[in-house]
Amino acid sequence: MVHSPTAHAGAALAALSAKLASARTEEQHFADRLATLEADLALNLARLETTRAPNGAKPSPSHQRALLNQRVADLLELRSSLIAERAKRRRLIDEMAQRKEAIDAALAVLRQKSQPPLVAAG
Repeated sequence: MVHSPTAHAGAALAALSAKLASARTEEQHFADRLATLEADLALNLARLETTRAPNGAKPSPSHQRALLNQRVADLLELRSSLIAERAKRRRLIDEMAQRKEAIDAALAVLRQKSQPPLVAAG
């Protein structure tokens, strides 16, 4: 079974378009997860701040502060990982978008070449 270059390019474009849409959805999930994590981090930092004893007040339990400090450290590490992964995915999305544009342009040329020439009425 022989496939034309136009059909092959069209199939490649459709497959890449689907992958690109999926990658964009996944990247949005990373963005949403990062926003949630940022809110959680801000909340834990605020809690940590409120566990500090004001001048002359009794200090807060050190165990609670230690737990909050560890939670903040864990969140910062996760945040760093998510930012790196999101940047990696954005680069992949950009690369896929460039490939899609190239295939789209090639497909347009192939379609133009496969059309029969117009004959002028004379």
